[in-house]
Amino acid sequence: MDKQELLKEIGELPLFEKREIKVKKSDTSDEWVNSPGNSAICDVKGCEPFAFVKDRYQVIQFKDVFKPVLDSIDGEVDGRIINFKGFAAMTLFPKDQSLIVNGAKIGMVAINSVDCSSAVLVKFCIKKNGHYLTMPRKVAGIKNTHTKNASKLVQDFMKMVGPVKTAWTHIVEEFPKYKIVKDEPTEAEIEASDYPIYTFDSVAGDLGFGPRMMKKLSGKLDKALLLNRDYTLWTMFTDALYIISSKNYKSEVHKQKNIDKLCDAVFQTSLVASI
Repeated sequence: MDKQELLKEIGELPLFEKREIKVKKSDTSDEWVNSPGNSAICDVKGCEPFAFVKDRYQVIQFKDVFKPVLDSIDGEVDGRIINFKGFAAMTLFPKDQSLIVNGAKIGMVAINSVDCSSAVLVKFCIKKNGHYLTMPRKVAGIKNTHTKNASKLVQDFMKMVGPVKTAWTHIVEEFPKYKIVKDEPTEAEIEASDYPIYTFDSVAGDLGFGPRMMKKLSGKLDKALLLNRDYTLWTMFTDALYIISSKNYKSEVHKQKNIDKLCDAVFQTSLVASI
């Protein structure tokens, strides 16, 4: 979506409000009493509670986060907005050639929730082959963002793009050199290789894969070995990304959160491998 389409989408996002809470006096009672100091967060058009908060909690509407960030970017952008109940994320990619590296576009994602699943957060992301790969906040990200300072926020992010390029370049250029094997490599294999050799179990464990993912990736590794092909850290990352993206999810938000977990682990692995 371009800027105008994004603005239209922002205007159509749900609005939320705090409402009083009543609870049963006891499990067997038919009497309801107020719960002073506590509130429920609901869509203004519905009654489903997305979170229970203290009265001092301030509701920050999606539009109050996304519009200032979008307005602060000069020139045209390509972006998308995903939302599910009390969570939303807006991803933006400024049309700037300096933000393209190794075939990937560098942009930013603004996140907000009223269901207490995330504070207001802005961080870098990368778009590669239609996938949105978020950078962990330790690489580049700011939490508890003040929306009034959106212009300065965007300027600061553009200044921080260097570390993002470096991290992504390391993954794209170095991961294909790190070989994955089933069994512990012999001393002769280690000496013959210019780059580290990792066992499948050690990498899968470091990346936090569950039994189902490990079974599918193990099958991919077996197939590669059968065809006498190298299986690398890059291959494992792209295979895991494809497996996650191919699953059916309740919403795009749920899919992206699973991809985010993979990205957090991969960038951490990149950081360790580069030391």
